[in-house]
Amino acid sequence: MSHIKLETVIDFADQMLDAVFLVDIDGRISYVSAACLDIFGYRPEEMIGRHIVSFVAPADLGRTLEEASKVIAGERRVGFENRYLRKDGSEVRIMWSARWVESERLRIGVAREVRQAGRGDRPPAPSCDLLTERQKEVLLFLSRGLTYREIAERLGVKVSTVATHVKSIYDRLGVSNKAEALFESRVLGLLG
Repeated sequence: MSHIKLETVIDFADQMLDAVFLVDIDGRISYVSAACLDIFGYRPEEMIGRHIVSFVAPADLGRTLEEASKVIAGERRVGFENRYLRKDGSEVRIMWSARWVESERLRIGVAREVRQAGRGDRPPAPSCDLLTERQKEVLLFLSRGLTYREIAERLGVKVSTVATHVKSIYDRLGVSNKAEALFESRVLGLLG
């Protein structure tokens, strides 16, 4: 695997529609991507250096602190939802995927605004193992640049079956394209 420069990752993260956060052991934001402006109403420089929980809706603070402690303990978490306060004071529902990177002593999290119609006040989705072994295999082949046809040949399945797996991967990761799926899977450590 080739080594990717941090600047390249940051440039890539700033192109995403989801916000990417790096949070230190004390809960202070070390980095947040440009999408924070669209989602939270803050420019990155307004969030960096502040405690991430200072943006959490008060009613969700306890659950959020509990979730953060699980991440710091080494659990990879996907699908945790909570509410944050936008700069204008309104609430925004966020779905998180996060993990602890011990070598950097940072939590990395990807925040996606939840905008599902009819969702109402249902409880947050549980964190869980996201992908089946076959889906992880398909994702690995995608990360290596193989086409659907090449993946189908290697797995001995139809191209339509590969397309079904890819759609399921996108749905489970909460993404809409290959670039986002590969980024999210790297954040979650799904590609090893």
